[in-house]
Amino acid sequence: MFAVAAVVSVASFIIVAIGLIKRKVGQRSIENIQPKSGVNTLLVESIPLALWEKLGWRKKGNEYRGFYRTRFGSYPGRIVEGRARDFKFYIKDPPAALKVHPKWQCFKYCGKGNFWVHQSQPAKDVDGGIIEIQRIVEEAFSMTAAKK
Repeated sequence: MFAVAAVVSVASFIIVAIGLIKRKVGQRSIENIQPKSGVNTLLVESIPLALWEKLGWRKKGNEYRGFYRTRFGSYPGRIVEGRARDFKFYIKDPPAALKVHPKWQCFKYCGKGNFWVHQSQPAKDVDGGIIEIQRIVEEAFSMTAAKK
């Protein structure tokens, strides 16, 4: 019982001590809010996740690994970030349906089932490149289905 009271007292002290502080912590903002009851509460806004994080991609150093996900399947991918925030997108074992897409010529074989995807307009960020490659794969399957 004493431990619970001590925790509540410490928590209350921290909230009161914060007062009307508003500051930035990384990209998270912390601000004090006083609801109608007069009790101080603390609101912590979370950082919105980038699409690559939501899709389960992982970053290690300057390299991202994950899957290009479509309703037709998931395909392993790799993205390498250059010094000037330029990105090189790769897809492993892309679906055969891509061979009917006009962008197929932009998929350059690198060996061991890996293809580098040339982009005439380079993606400004990782999310943009992932979206573009997923869109091309979706379109390729739709084109294949339309021909049947």
